[in-house]
Amino acid sequence: MRIRRTCGDRFTNYWVHLQHAAYVSCLEKLVPEISRPRDIPICIHRTRPAYAVSVIEPSGSMRELGQRQWSRAVKTWEQCLQTNRWPGYGGPGGRGGAVAVVDEVKR
Repeated sequence: MRIRRTCGDRFTNYWVHLQHAAYVSCLEKLVPEISRPRDIPICIHRTRPAYAVSVIEPSGSMRELGQRQWSRAVKTWEQCLQTNRWPGYGGPGGRGGAVAVVDEVKR
């Protein structure tokens, strides 16, 4: 069970659920002949000894969370492109840094 809890923590700590949603979205657009891109597993690995590797599929709730956050990120990006206002990069109302962009996506 420790590996499952650790993998779940890694999913949220490293935004793997959001990465999964982005990969699926890209595959659906770029390679439409792939019939079920949502079933693509994610490989999580440690970068320190013992270099454990886990290949897991995100659960339905993690896929849903990632999809919601990815949709929000795409809408935020689209809005930034249209208005030329980029949260987190200074200017009016900007707080500075990437954290502001992440906060914008989380809402």
